[in-house]
Amino acid sequence: MRNGELNLDGQSYLLQFIQPNLYFHCTTAYNLFRGMGVEIGKTDFTGAL
Repeated sequence: MRNGELNLDGQSYLLQFIQPNLYFHCTTAYNLFRGMGVEIGKTDFTGAL
């Protein structure tokens, strides 16, 4: 990390670092596609059928 070493156990790493970053990047990609005019809806984002 920029400010030094980050020591987390596996669950903390997943829930506090990976998951927020994953959601951020998925949401950003969704917004970029929508901004470019791609017809993408909630079910495409959530994976629901």
